Amino acid sequence: MVSEQIIEKTLDFLHSGENFDDSSVILIDEHPEVIAYLDSESFDILIEEEKDILWYCLVVIYTAIKEGKEHLQKRDVKDIESQEEENYAVLGDSNMKYSEVCNLLFDQTSEEDLLAFVEDFLVPDEEDDDITPTGRKVLFITLKTMIDVWTS
Repeated sequence: MVSEQIIEKTLDFLHSGENFDDSSVILIDEHPEVIAYLDSESFDILIEEEKDILWYCLVVIYTAIKEGKEHLQKRDVKDIESQEEENYAVLGDSNMKYSEVCNLLFDQTSEEDLLAFVEDFLVPDEEDDDITPTGRKVLFITLKTMIDVWTS
């Protein structure tokens, strides 16, 4: 399990120098299936700010997970999509609020600290909220999906 301390250490690392850019390149080079997944039509619903937030969180999550694992298992786009379908299946067909989505998906993870990072990062900001309600749910489910794929 990735601890809160590892996440904080990762955030400190990524915010110094060129580490975020370098880590982004590593993620792209080592996991092109993630880029293929993100290029699918299902992400056309996100606005540019949401796509930027998604990428930032993915780099943080990936870097934090790599802190504890030498190599992450290679997956293909179908594996990612299958995990995404499992996460959406937990939600059913109902139109849930963001907090309800979070609560249900928290019950489905062993990586509570990583998911808490995502939830906290996506909390609406009173002054400047660049995330739409629909985008917030998509981001949370997508990031939960990638946590599941990289930690299973």
